[in-house]
Amino acid sequence: MLPRTSRRKTSLVLDGAEEASALAKAFLHAKAQGTSGEDLIRNLARPKIVDIRTFLTHKDWCGLQTIWPRVLDLIEVVFRPDVRKAHLEIGKGSGKSTLSAAFLAYGCYEILSIPDPHAYYGLDPGKPIVNLVVSISEDQARMVIFAKLKTYIALCPFFRGRCEVQTTKIVFDRSETWPEGRVVALCGHSKAEGLEGHDVFRAVLDEANKHRDAGRKSNARMLFEMLTSSASTRFPRDYKVVTISSSRALKDFQRQEIEDLKTRGKPVPFPAPSAKPPPSDGYPVKAYSDGETLGLIGPTWVFNPGYSFAQFQKDHATNPVAALRDKASVPPSHIRQKVYLDVPKIRAGVTLFKGHPLRDDWTFEPWFRPKLVNYVGHWDLSQNKDSTGFALVHWDANKNKVVTDLLLEVKASKEQPIDFAMLENLVYGLMDRGFHLAKISTDQASSFQFRQNLERRGVKTELRS
Repeated sequence: MLPRTSRRKTSLVLDGAEEASALAKAFLHAKAQGTSGEDLIRNLARPKIVDIRTFLTHKDWCGLQTIWPRVLDLIEVVFRPDVRKAHLEIGKGSGKSTLSAAFLAYGCYEILSIPDPHAYYGLDPGKPIVNLVVSISEDQARMVIFAKLKTYIALCPFFRGRCEVQTTKIVFDRSETWPEGRVVALCGHSKAEGLEGHDVFRAVLDEANKHRDAGRKSNARMLFEMLTSSASTRFPRDYKVVTISSSRALKDFQRQEIEDLKTRGKPVPFPAPSAKPPPSDGYPVKAYSDGETLGLIGPTWVFNPGYSFAQFQKDHATNPVAALRDKASVPPSHIRQKVYLDVPKIRAGVTLFKGHPLRDDWTFEPWFRPKLVNYVGHWDLSQNKDSTGFALVHWDANKNKVVTDLLLEVKASKEQPIDFAMLENLVYGLMDRGFHLAKISTDQASSFQFRQNLERRGVKTELRS
């Protein structure tokens, strides 16, 4: 049986009645399954390959015995025949780099298993077929996923003698006919030029929720659409594009895509209807599909056997916002926004009478004296971009309201970052002046040492994100 393929027409030359009879039966079966005749011919013309679990774990292939079982389950879900695109939002420490490297390694194996992939897909010869990872920086791309990909390629006998491993790419089947290689695995990042124009077969958008352009705006959607457009026009039946990231915010690109799938798609089981459900402990894996795109959200302890739900509970007790976001894949439901839009008016309002209690030299005005009450302060810390803010308040039992005693804005810049020692000294100055500080709270930005120093001086502190 000899395959003849092109972009417009696919045909088979058959020898003998038995092959013709087998093909006729296959056509009838395909029709019953809803498969087109052209797709059937393409499948018959394509060499048989091992499944991805065998490819990754069998000793005759990559021989990897350390991939976590649930990560293998997730990889198999991504490689279901109907999945073309996937958005995977899973907790930190869930094996995202392993999944991405395995996805790309198997993609290299798939395309190289075809004797002439360019003819098979109707592509003009001369330009290599690309499997691509796009990370948030060059170091992230090169040292995380691509480093693992190189190892997987080196371990697999299938690739021996067929590849040249370089710093940011792996070239397969280089020859005089294919000076740039027949197939290439590329390591890219979102700030690099020239991501367009490739014949993309497999693509991973790593840490999708963190991609930003030069103006610090998310460009994840643009990158995803660019990769999908390139892949779907070259390999419409076989391409796969995956975005993978931990949670950050409900407004991020990946979470919005998954929420959209939840609305227009259907829930799908993970890993399979017959399998034992993973130990979610109240934070179940949520997966949805519209028949082509998969969206999945899951906590760290489902995928990582070394991180338990009990450990999550400990992390939650220390910092609930970070634990929910980073480990349970539950980002904050609120969006930070300015409470007062007319900031100049507020600044003018607090200086109408006696002026600000803090002088330019960071000493207090003589009239700024404490009452016999408990004071509570909060620092909204920054380093060299946003301003740092401080508020000191107390409860007025006679008026039944909270009174603001001190508001402070400390501007920061790259040239003059925030001096944390100066902020500490302000707190100590309040104590020396007789203010009874019941508690000083801070946000989580660079606050551990700051709070620790205050605790040593007898100030009760609290982390409030």
